[in-house]
Amino acid sequence: MSKFEPHNDISLLIAACDSADENVVVWDAPKVDLGYFNIFGGKKELKQVVAGNELDNLKYVPPPKPLDKWNAQGSAPIVDGYKFKLGNKEGYIAYFKAPTENWVIKSFHKDGDALTNKLIIDSSKLSLSTGGNDDGE
Repeated sequence: MSKFEPHNDISLLIAACDSADENVVVWDAPKVDLGYFNIFGGKKELKQVVAGNELDNLKYVPPPKPLDKWNAQGSAPIVDGYKFKLGNKEGYIAYFKAPTENWVIKSFHKDGDALTNKLIIDSSKLSLSTGGNDDGE
């Protein structure tokens, strides 16, 4: 595995979400924002969205990273992340396979780059000061 390839292929997570087994866990974390994507059926509906291949334009975000929370213990699971589109909204999903063999969706939220793309700076409200007066002195 190189740092430019996922540690755990997302197709395995998709298959797990589609399975009747309860082997996919969605973390209760601030990084899970289902309302933004109009997913109001909770974790069960999120798993249905993932299982239904509704995440379009999947783009892997390298490199895979050890889970910080368990990194000090030396057996940290590796977290993979992808950018995606769901309808007209851009998002980010991060997941890993836990030592218990459960899949864990760690993050599911608005893509941070989407905020940057919408940033508009009104230059009329900016001023640069050089310490001189209006005559350039």
